[in-house]
Amino acid sequence: MGRLKLSDSFIMESNGASWSSNTNLPKGSILQMVYNTTTTEKTTTSSSYQSWDGLATNITPIRSDSHLRIYVNAVRCVCQANSNNIYLRITDGTNATHRWQHKNYDTDGNYEAVTPCHNWYWPIFHTAGTQITLTPELLSLDNSNNVIWGDNGSTSHMIVQEIAQ
Repeated sequence: MGRLKLSDSFIMESNGASWSSNTNLPKGSILQMVYNTTTTEKTTTSSSYQSWDGLATNITPIRSDSHLRIYVNAVRCVCQANSNNIYLRITDGTNATHRWQHKNYDTDGNYEAVTPCHNWYWPIFHTAGTQITLTPELLSLDNSNNVIWGDNGSTSHMIVQEIAQ
């Protein structure tokens, strides 16, 4: 077993094949990164959150006191109709991040493009060693016009980083 001591408070251990998952990395260190890609889109007119299952991403937290940084880099995000809103968030099946809200301010009734790349810093604790699935969700506030995240045939990404606290 190898041991790397960078300081008295920062020691990493290895079994010869990989570094220990219980390292005492300093606060702010990225413990791991996972990602998923999809060439699907999620379209809905519902005013209840709908899951974009194609981009759902699994992560097994290394530490129970870590936070998550989540990036959704979609190739497009559009909202149809005057004064409609699109709400975007991430859920773990029990809890949800804050929501991003984008409003269509057009007066022509057509689609309005909004920022397709979103990120969340999620200071919520998850159980170490237990896999969670993080799923993007969206809704159409007016319950009748389309909102779309992603684009069929083009690649969107979701990146999740676990950050030491």
